[in-house]
Amino acid sequence: MSWRKKFIFAVSFLFSVFYGVQASDSVKENSWVLAAMPFSFDKSDFGSEDFASVAESIPRLVLEQISSDAQRLTAEREILNRQLNELKKERLSLFLELSKAVKVRDAIALENLSEKALKKNLKAQQEKIDELHKKISDNLLDNAGKTLEKEEDKNSDGFFSFFKGREEVSAVVPEKIQLYKNDFSVLFTPASNSSEGERFANSYKFENSVNSAGINGLIKGSITSYGDYAAVTAELYSFPGGALEGTVTEVGLLSNPLQLSRNLARSLMPYVSNNPPVRLEFEFEPESVNELISVNFDGIIFSQKPDFLIVERGIHEFAFEAEGFKRVSFTYSFTERDSYLVKIKMEQTNPEKMKVRMQNPVSGIFSTYAIESAEISPCSDTAEILIDGKPVIAQFVSSEGNSTFFYIPQKFQNTNATVTASALNFDVSKNIEKRRRRMYTAYTALILSLPFSFYYYGNYINRLNGNANGIIPPEDVNKWRSKALVSVGISVSLGAVFGYELVRYLHSANDALPENVKPEKPAKKNRTKK
Repeated sequence: MSWRKKFIFAVSFLFSVFYGVQASDSVKENSWVLAAMPFSFDKSDFGSEDFASVAESIPRLVLEQISSDAQRLTAEREILNRQLNELKKERLSLFLELSKAVKVRDAIALENLSEKALKKNLKAQQEKIDELHKKISDNLLDNAGKTLEKEEDKNSDGFFSFFKGREEVSAVVPEKIQLYKNDFSVLFTPASNSSEGERFANSYKFENSVNSAGINGLIKGSITSYGDYAAVTAELYSFPGGALEGTVTEVGLLSNPLQLSRNLARSLMPYVSNNPPVRLEFEFEPESVNELISVNFDGIIFSQKPDFLIVERGIHEFAFEAEGFKRVSFTYSFTERDSYLVKIKMEQTNPEKMKVRMQNPVSGIFSTYAIESAEISPCSDTAEILIDGKPVIAQFVSSEGNSTFFYIPQKFQNTNATVTASALNFDVSKNIEKRRRRMYTAYTALILSLPFSFYYYGNYINRLNGNANGIIPPEDVNKWRSKALVSVGISVSLGAVFGYELVRYLHSANDALPENVKPEKPAKKNRTKK
């Protein structure tokens, strides 16, 4: 094998290894590991062997029903718990390093060193200890901030408010659901030092055992049997944190555990995927709005206030409208809880009127918010619009279909005030395209002329130098000088044309932006000479 082939092979191998590691890391980061424990019997008529068999077979069958393509919408609360757990592990690691560094510092004092060497070694070790102190302090500050976020989220109790059109979207991260050790038959067994009574009781030992196994979701269950029938209760916990995500109960025959497990898996799946339905209730201020409000939910309009809505968990869009009140809209991710109380404060509108006068009136329609409109013509050049103290985007569409947008800032909005606007009586998009083609044509001509300019000017300089050395006659120099002046002149002219067309193109592109209106100037009074 030649050295070139060896080099190519080595680069390819390193490339594949690097991207393979990156891919495996990304898969690991985007996986949500689900596991189950053997179920327990609260009451049974079974013997010990039957008990063990049923307690292990049902959770295995439940895991087997989980789809391999399923995804979980991991909410902010879970991500926050993971961040807190990582900070805790980092603190423990830093504390072990600190303990070791302190022992090393103490051991230095016992070594047989000169006074200078002793001071130097103690100073170096103390710097390491101080650095560890700073890292632990920074970690504690981060942990305090994250904990405060968690407490605020916990105390919100499913209530939030939207005022004056506020918009908010919570982060939701989709993760692929992966079974523990990629095998439904493998059940999770806690560490031997985690007693049964400590499980699911905020036990540090048990949670540490679950986190060490890389488990994000754990199914625990209990079985109560009477004769051939049994009630099986399954609970799903998320880790880190051990938060209870959902509880389901199914009744069935113990002689048919497959059917019982399928029913349990079907009921658990919305909690596993974090997609159970959400109940929404609404409260409006002032109360008089309740009789006037209309609700727009993801494009579905309710002409009256609904008592409640049962919606899919996820991101939804809402808009609320009532006559005499400003419109309120928001987008929110309903993923953290099973029910929400949404409080909306509607703000009354106090519309006032102002006038917009067209300076170059042509026939067309002047409109605001695509709702209010007024006809404009050479005989009637003024439109009357409603204002509410907020900036207004208006549009004028001529009878030929040409459109112009206008921006009316708040500072010009006064009762009975008049502003002036100029409509564009041409197609803005076509004009931009025409200017763009001309600009690129001028640019192409400029680029094509440059090689000739470089060629003639370069030859002129060469002959000028040759004439200075007595090699080239003056007639030849003058001939190339004329050619150089012509070619450079052409390039400079084309450069000026390109600059002109560029300015015209930018000016035409600016026409697509809303035009600013101007306050109408008062008419000048005629003064008579005395």
